[in-house]
Amino acid sequence: MSKERETNNLKLKKRTNQMSVLFNDIKFACRMLIRQPVVTAIAIVTLSLGMAGNTVIFGFFNAFFLRPLPFPEPGRLVDLDETAPSWSLEYTGMAYPDFHAWREQNRTFEAMTVWQDTRFSMRHGEIVERVRATCATYDIFPVLGIKPLIGRVFTAEEDRPEADKVVVLGYGLWQRVFGQENVVGRTLHLNRQAYTIIGVLPQHQAAPIDGELIVPLARNPAEHSGWHLRGIGRLKAGVTLAIAQADLNRLHQALIESNRANKNTFPRLTSLTQRYFGDTRPILIILMSAVILVLLIACSNVAALILARGLARWREMGIRLSLGATSGRIVRLIGTETLLLSCLAGLLGLYLGYRGLHFLLDSLVDRPPQWLSFRFDIRMWFYMGGMVLLTAGFGALPTCFAVIKGYSRESLNLSGLHATAAPRKRRSLHLLVVAEVALTLVLLIQAGLLVTAFRRLQKQDPGFRTNKLLLYGIALPDAQYREGSSQLAFFQNHLEQVRALPGVISVSAADTPPLVGHQGQFYDIENVPSPRPGDPDPVVLQRIVFPGYFHTMSVKILAGRPFNEQDGIDEGSLAVIVNETFARRFWPNQDPLGKRLRYRGSKNPWITVVGVTRNVMHYGLERPMIPGLYFPFAQNKRRQMIATVHCRGNALDLVASIRQIVRRADPDLPVFGIETMESKLRTSLWVRRLYSSLIAIFAGTALVMAMGGIYGVFSYVTNGRVQEMGVRIAIGANPLSVLWLILRQGLRLILLGIILGLLGAVLCVPLMRSLLVGIHLADLLTMAVVPVVLIAVALLACYVPARRAARIDPMEALRYE
Repeated sequence: MSKERETNNLKLKKRTNQMSVLFNDIKFACRMLIRQPVVTAIAIVTLSLGMAGNTVIFGFFNAFFLRPLPFPEPGRLVDLDETAPSWSLEYTGMAYPDFHAWREQNRTFEAMTVWQDTRFSMRHGEIVERVRATCATYDIFPVLGIKPLIGRVFTAEEDRPEADKVVVLGYGLWQRVFGQENVVGRTLHLNRQAYTIIGVLPQHQAAPIDGELIVPLARNPAEHSGWHLRGIGRLKAGVTLAIAQADLNRLHQALIESNRANKNTFPRLTSLTQRYFGDTRPILIILMSAVILVLLIACSNVAALILARGLARWREMGIRLSLGATSGRIVRLIGTETLLLSCLAGLLGLYLGYRGLHFLLDSLVDRPPQWLSFRFDIRMWFYMGGMVLLTAGFGALPTCFAVIKGYSRESLNLSGLHATAAPRKRRSLHLLVVAEVALTLVLLIQAGLLVTAFRRLQKQDPGFRTNKLLLYGIALPDAQYREGSSQLAFFQNHLEQVRALPGVISVSAADTPPLVGHQGQFYDIENVPSPRPGDPDPVVLQRIVFPGYFHTMSVKILAGRPFNEQDGIDEGSLAVIVNETFARRFWPNQDPLGKRLRYRGSKNPWITVVGVTRNVMHYGLERPMIPGLYFPFAQNKRRQMIATVHCRGNALDLVASIRQIVRRADPDLPVFGIETMESKLRTSLWVRRLYSSLIAIFAGTALVMAMGGIYGVFSYVTNGRVQEMGVRIAIGANPLSVLWLILRQGLRLILLGIILGLLGAVLCVPLMRSLLVGIHLADLLTMAVVPVVLIAVALLACYVPARRAARIDPMEALRYE
C-alpha cells in the first residue's frame, strides 16, 4: 500500500513539475513577445489576416459542399431533369408527361416532385403587387419534409386541372401582408382568380424554391405543355444515383419507343449540391487556393522573423545547451513561443473571419438560399484549429531544425562578429525569403490576369444600349386578357402614353430583352435539309418585340429593315428578323433577305426574313450568342412583356408616371422588375467582380506581408552584422558600398524568388483558363510589369535596414556585442 502511495506521489510530483515547466515556458514566451512589441504585432496581424481570409472562403465552401443539406435524410435527395446533347443543352427542364410516367412506373424512388417558379399579380385589399410563386405538384411536401406552421398542404386531388384553387402562403408573405393573422379559409386573389388559403409554411422552410407562396401545378399528363419544370426525387433506402439513373433510362427509352417522349431528351440525375452550386466550385477552389497562398506567405513571414530572431539569440541558445539544456528543451521553448503567437493570431483571425463572412454575405447581389447555414460549426472550428497548429509548426520548424542540427553549440566558439552572420546558418532564412517572394508573385500575377480579364469584359460592346434605358414588366391576367386583340390593344395604348411623357426619346417592348430570360424553339428552314439523327441541332433563341425595339435598344440592322406596324397582322405579312449567327449557320455566303422558315413540324405558312441584326450579348458578356430570331408582337402575342424606355435624364425618374399610366388603364395591374439596363448589366457581372476583387485584395495583402517580412528579416540580419559593417567602414569602405553589399544580397534572393514565382504562375494560369475571358498575348506580356513592381517593393523593404547599416558609427559598431 505504501509503495502504491509512493508511486502515486511520484507521478503527481512529475505531473506538477511538467505543469510548472510548461507554465514557466509560457511566461518566458510572453516576456519574449512583449520585449519586441512591433515584431510581435506584425507577426500576429500577418497571420490573422491569412487566417481570416481562409475562414471566410472556407465558410462558403463548407456551407455549399460540406454541410449536410437541411432536409430529412438529405443523402437520398437528387435533382431531376432532362438533357438534350443534340440540342447542345445540358439541362432542358422536364416535360410533365415524362415526369408523370417516371413517377408512376419507377422502381427506385420513394417519391418525386416537379415545380415551376413564376410570378402572380396579387391583390389583397389596397395591396397590389407582383409576388414570386411556385407551382408545384403535391409531392413537394413529403419529398422535402415540409410541414405547415398552420393549416395544411394541398393534396393529390387538389393537384388537378379541374380542382378548386388553393394556396399555401410562405411565412414572409403571411407576416408582411396579413400580420400573422389566422388566414386559413380566407380568399386571396392571384391573377384576378380567387384562391383559398389552406396553410402557412414555417419561417425557415428548408426548400430549394423561391416562391413567396405555393400553388398546385395542376397539369394534365395527357397534354404536352413544354419543358421548364424543375424536379427533385427521394430515393428509396439503399438505392444509389447510378441505379436510379439506369431505372429512369429504361423507362424513358420505353416512352420514346411508344412515341410518348421526345427522342432527343434523356433523364439527367444530379446530386443537389452539384446542381445548385456546381458552377461555384471552380471559383471557390481558386479563392481557396489564393487564401492558402496568403496563409503560406504569412507563415513564411513569421517563420523568417522567428528564425531571424533565433539567429540573433544564437549565443543564448548555445549557453543554454552548454549548461545542460537538451535540444528538445530548446525546441519546446521555441515551439511554445510560436504556438502562443499563432493562438493570438487565431483569435484575431477568427473574429475578422466571422465579421468578414457576414460582410461578404450582406454585399452579395444574389444572396445564397435561406436554407443554407453559414454558422460556425465543428468543421469551421477544426479548420481554424488546424490552421493554428500548422502555422505554429511551420513558423517554428526552421529554427527548431537548426537547433537539432547543433548549430547553437557552435556559437560558443564564435565571436559576436560571426554569431549571427555565418552563411550556413542563414541559409534557411534566405530560403524563406525566396519562398515568400515566389508565392507573392504567383498571387500577384493571378490577380493581375483576373482584374485585366474583368476590365476587358466590362469594355466589351454588348450590342445593345445600356445607358439611360429603363426596363419594367407588365403581365396581363389571362381571365381579362385572353384574346390576342385585347393584349395588343393594351400594350399599344400603354406604349403610346409612355412615349408622350416628358424626357422619353423612344419606347418599345420585348418578351425577353437581353439579360432577362430565354425562350427557345426549333424551326424548319425552306430548302435546308432537316438535321439527321445524331447531328447537332441547337435551340434557337426567340424574341417577340414591338416596332421601334431596335431603335430603342440601339441594335444595329445589318441588312434589310426593322419591323413596322403592318408586319404580322395577317398571313400575308408574316415577318421575321434573324441575327447574324442564325444567318451564318443556315445561309452561309447567301443573302438571308427573302428566305423563309416556320416552326418545326408545323404546316403553318412560311415566314419571310425581312432583316438581319448584329448579335447582342443576350446571355451576358461571358457567354457566346446562339442563333436567334425576332418576331413582331402582332404575329406572336404575349400576355407578359418587358417595356424598354430610352430617356434623356435619370431613367428611374419616370417610374412614378409609368405607374400612374398603368393604374389608370387597370388598377389591378402591378408594375414589376423595375431596373435600368446599366444596373442589370452590372448585376450580371457581380460574381466575376466579386472574385476578381477578392483575389486583388488577397494579392495586395500578400504584397504588404512580403514587404513587412523582408524588412523584418533584413533588419535582423543587418543587426547581426553590425561589427562587420563597422570594420568595413573603419578600414575605409565607402558607406555606399556597404549599402550596395546588403542590397545585392537581397536582390539575389528576390530574383531567385521571381524566377520560381514565374514558373509557379506558368503552372497555375492554365488552371484558370475558363475565368480568363478576353485575355490576349499582349495582356500576358504586360504581366512582366508585376515582377518589376515586386522587385521595387522588395528592394525598398531591404533599403531601410541597409541604409541604417551604411550610416553606422565605426566606433559604436566595434564596441557592439
